[in-house]
Amino acid sequence: MNIAPISEDWPILQEFYNQLAQKLHAQGVKSLTTGGIACVFYAVNQKTKDCDIIIPVEQTATVCGVLAETTFAGQKCHLTLKYGAPLAEKMAKRGMEQPHVFRGLRNETLARVDLFGKPPRVRSLLSDENPIYLSREGVAQMKKTRREKDWGYGNLLGCQMLTRGNPEGLLHLTEIKILTQYIMMTQVSEQLLQERPLLKLALAGSPDLERYLKAEKEFWFRPR
Repeated sequence: MNIAPISEDWPILQEFYNQLAQKLHAQGVKSLTTGGIACVFYAVNQKTKDCDIIIPVEQTATVCGVLAETTFAGQKCHLTLKYGAPLAEKMAKRGMEQPHVFRGLRNETLARVDLFGKPPRVRSLLSDENPIYLSREGVAQMKKTRREKDWGYGNLLGCQMLTRGNPEGLLHLTEIKILTQYIMMTQVSEQLLQERPLLKLALAGSPDLERYLKAEKEFWFRPR
């Protein structure tokens, strides 16, 4: 079967990524798929180019074995030497992303899998309705990056959390109209107010809310 560049073959790519995650679980690896493909599962994105998977650090060797046995369009997996070393437990513990790619005969990237042992900003490794995917809360936390486009996904995931009865969705709303709408319909705990003081301004209908929302984003966008 001829496989075009990944951007042109999303249905095939999506099936491959899902099967890989299921294969890991079948081998006893309780991985959690996150990033763009999780956003596709939660219906806030249409497609993505790569697949981000959180793996238990202590099961690094098992993950390496699964990847070694996995092919895509007849091609084996290759480590991208982003950090100059193969997937290793000590690197996973430090939170380093480990990219693995499947390349075609012309060295084009057919699929890419990024593995995380310690995902950034995630407070708890939980799932929602599907055990293969990181929870909406976890994905929203990971989407607090220095890229403006990622914040839109976090905002939509926050809305889903609220409609599912989880008030912590308020922690991820960054559009002023949506935030002011949802906060009036939500029981806001003192814990949430302490975690995100900006919510107090939203509850009070403060004219400074938009300015503080902008400052909050700038805090996340700054170099670290």
